[in-house]
Amino acid sequence: MKFYSFPMLACAFLMLSALPSVVFADVIMPGTHAVDRCVKATNLDSYPDIYLIGEILPVGNQAPQLYFIESDKCLSKGYKFNTFNIYWAKKNYVDSLGGLGGINVSSRENILPECGTSDCPPGAAKNIISDSSLHFITNQIEPYGGFVPDTDTKTNETLEYRLECAPFAGKCMNMLGCSANCNLTLSGGDVPPQPPAPTPLGTSRPLEAFWCWLTSLFGGKC
Repeated sequence: MKFYSFPMLACAFLMLSALPSVVFADVIMPGTHAVDRCVKATNLDSYPDIYLIGEILPVGNQAPQLYFIESDKCLSKGYKFNTFNIYWAKKNYVDSLGGLGGINVSSRENILPECGTSDCPPGAAKNIISDSSLHFITNQIEPYGGFVPDTDTKTNETLEYRLECAPFAGKCMNMLGCSANCNLTLSGGDVPPQPPAPTPLGTSRPLEAFWCWLTSLFGGKC
């Protein structure tokens, strides 16, 4: 029977403990750098009777998280691969529920635009809360800045949106943009193109990621 020394077992335990963070670590391509992006809504004080609500849908089976979006404060979606939905609701409705905790986030529905299930672009199908008093606006606003080539000197950027609500109830014709009578419009034009985010090795090659990390501990290269 083969016995292992305590230092060897301790080392193995530490390596296995670090495996989740390594497996899901970012692969930053050479010659690129991160951009710190701040996305914010600038005029919420113009609509004192409504709440703008952000919903973070974490990857995996974690529960959705809701928060109030505040005027002139940077949005957050947590982990960059999370989905981020934005809704609006009447303040008196949310307050009658005792706040965001009273919203049933487990009651959900899918919205598909007219392009159908096969021809829609990525992100077109929307997994949203099913609540007639909670109005979905968009899932196309990206708080995460991503990476750009080093030839681009940009290290941070700010995107400002204005909330625009129609005076009468109704539904937007463009299902890709919104499904209620409030919308968010970027000040100064469309959202600039964003380079693809680094691929987490854990989504497709966990053992390769671990082996790469383990090899680097001894001076090797992937």
